[in-house]
Amino acid sequence: VATLPRDVVTDATARLVLRAPAPPGVQSVLIVITPPSYTAQPPRTERDPTRIDAVAGSQLQVTVGAKADTVAIETVHGTSVLTRSGSREFRGTFVADADGFLAIEPRVSADTVGARRLIGLSVSPDRAPRVHVSAPGHDLRFADANHTLALRVDADDDFGLASLRLTYTKVSGSGERFTFTDGELPLTVTRPDGRTWSAAGALALGALDLEAGDMVVYRAVVTDRRPGTSPVESDAYIAEITALGAIAAPGFAIDNDQSRYALSQQMVILKTQRLLDRRAATAADVFASDALELASEQRRVRAEFVFMMGGELADEVASDANMSDLNETAEAESEGDLAAGRMANQGRIALLRAIREMSRASTALTTVNVPDALANEKRALVQIERAFSRSRIILRALTERESLDMTRRLSGVLTSVTRDSRRQAAPDVSAYATGLRGVLAILADVVRDSPMSRDASTGLTRSAQRVLQLDPSSKPLQEIASQLTTASAALVRGNTAEARGLIDVASVQIGAVLHREAAVSSTRAAGLAARVLDGALRDARAVSAAVRSTTRSLPRTNMPTPP
Repeated sequence: VATLPRDVVTDATARLVLRAPAPPGVQSVLIVITPPSYTAQPPRTERDPTRIDAVAGSQLQVTVGAKADTVAIETVHGTSVLTRSGSREFRGTFVADADGFLAIEPRVSADTVGARRLIGLSVSPDRAPRVHVSAPGHDLRFADANHTLALRVDADDDFGLASLRLTYTKVSGSGERFTFTDGELPLTVTRPDGRTWSAAGALALGALDLEAGDMVVYRAVVTDRRPGTSPVESDAYIAEITALGAIAAPGFAIDNDQSRYALSQQMVILKTQRLLDRRAATAADVFASDALELASEQRRVRAEFVFMMGGELADEVASDANMSDLNETAEAESEGDLAAGRMANQGRIALLRAIREMSRASTALTTVNVPDALANEKRALVQIERAFSRSRIILRALTERESLDMTRRLSGVLTSVTRDSRRQAAPDVSAYATGLRGVLAILADVVRDSPMSRDASTGLTRSAQRVLQLDPSSKPLQEIASQLTTASAALVRGNTAEARGLIDVASVQIGAVLHREAAVSSTRAAGLAARVLDGALRDARAVSAAVRSTTRSLPRTNMPTPP
């Protein structure tokens, strides 16, 4: 090269520069947002957006025009590579299921990447439908069944309703011998639009053959058009035919929860039987989940019976215990309860057996052994009926609350009393605030260069992505990320003045968010410190009062006489 003429070297250098590959870059972004079909909303197209809004479950068809060999897109779920569909066109499909972002990165090789394009993503969830019985809207009690209830139901959904029903359950019987009859009432449904429905119906109590003590529980059930959604029930109301003597005479107290205790185990059996009936048409995972829910309900019923008897039965139920053999010592200690009528020996044995069968039923349901669980539940029901047939098994006597003997307060030995040493509460380190401070540091480095280089656009895009990663659902952070993304695009165009202004606005917004976070954190820290100091002060006052009390009680004959 040294021996060649100068003009020849200049021409060769110019040709080499012209042949150098251009850096990769994103030229255009086209996103077609297709909402779920049940929403009945048309698709829409966004060109070069900085943020997009979509309904949960929408499909995002992304088409990127870029000078690159490959184009990768990073989301909150990971990174994927788009499929090439032309010389400079890349496509991919994503599902909008959570707030986040789309970070588009063109690549020529693993070491050569272009400026990122960041697009914020806001996802609106499909809320569950709402339904309530507006009339009568409260429980009712009647002396006889010669009444007809005028019912009104109101329901609404954000995208559209699919069905509206009014179901009822007739409850007949007493004690544990309840029978349940399900049914559905006809409704006249008015549909002003697809999202708001109202319905009217009538509940004739006489047509249900209700007797004294029977009741009808009714509720509205609604579903929306989303596939696979679970039905939503309204609050349940009752219409009860009162029985003679249902109100206890003055001076005679009986457990108000008797009906609840009596009804609960029978209801568990009914639900278990229904679960078995629909086993063939239910997926295995759904069937197992329903069995676990029934196991939880069976445990709650068992806990109610244990609590009803005062809680002392919990330690007595052993799987290998002979329920016919009672501990005579424990029975002798319970003579007071027996005399007061709170227990009966045979009733106690039956209740212990029922609790044990409930435990076995819960275990069987947990292991999805529903047939064995149903058998255990029925055996528990038999034992509960035997327990309820015993005299006064669920009557309770109120005991007097024990009071503290104030003469024995602070009467212990004070030689071991020492000052309590407490560790100082460490301040909480907020990852949220730390991340925002890191973004501020990056922005300070970017604006420190004068003039700002185009290479800083990559730092701005990554800063916007980091802001969204802190909380994709936060509106202030979404606005900050949008400002930084726009500033990055301005730097790529060479408009440094616009980029600097946008960075200043984003910095001020970050400062405001940090100020609010610092105020909340200081309040939490102050509250914790105040509680720690208050506890230490209370302890110190208690020790001081104890010392003064002891000093006043000492004999004064041995004390020296002051000069």
